[in-house]
Amino acid sequence: MLERSSMCIGSQFSSELCPECGAPVTRHPLIDMSVWRPTERRFLEILTKGRLVRKGAAIDFVWGDVVDGPPMTADKILDVAVHHIRRKLRANSLPYKLETVWGEGWRLRPASAEIAGQDRKAVA
Repeated sequence: MLERSSMCIGSQFSSELCPECGAPVTRHPLIDMSVWRPTERRFLEILTKGRLVRKGAAIDFVWGDVVDGPPMTADKILDVAVHHIRRKLRANSLPYKLETVWGEGWRLRPASAEIAGQDRKAVA
């Protein structure tokens, strides 16, 4: 029996079948937008799982299928991808925010969570 490939990501969004193993694949609609470069799209695949993503895990996920391993500057390439993703989220008025959790990694959150947090601070 075939295992699910790295392309198969679990979430509750639109579903399709994995071409490699035939298992149901769910993808966040954000990933399928044409504005993303390949590194950005691959990074978004792991971010849309809804968990905190550490830099090492992101590098392994984005460049895990490369025979020679990730480039020596993978951490800087990822930093640039984060910058581009944030810029494109704002430019396309997408309802998400890419947060940096200092010393930990990144998390993709709905922008409404940020607004709700600001409302609580203003009331308190």
